[in-house]
Amino acid sequence: MIYYSGELVWPDGRRYCGLFADGQFDGLGIYNQPSDDLGIEISEGTWKAGQLHGQARVRYVGLSTERSQWYVSSFLFREAVTEC
Repeated sequence: MIYYSGELVWPDGRRYCGLFADGQFDGLGIYNQPSDDLGIEISEGTWKAGQLHGQARVRYVGLSTERSQWYVSSFLFREAVTEC
């Protein structure tokens, strides 16, 4: 598997900056998106085959930041993070 770094920008404002493998997010990266139904704005952490996998921080628009552990885009645990 060949890893490479780069940035991908969609016309709707979504943006990913980080590592890729086989054309998918894979490794460390930051994914910014316009607010969706969950109000998620930024996901940063490790990715596998295009999905959050491992340690991540998810920021919600106007609300909070959570530190979380993921397994192929499913929460294993999460905790609120207090930012100063």
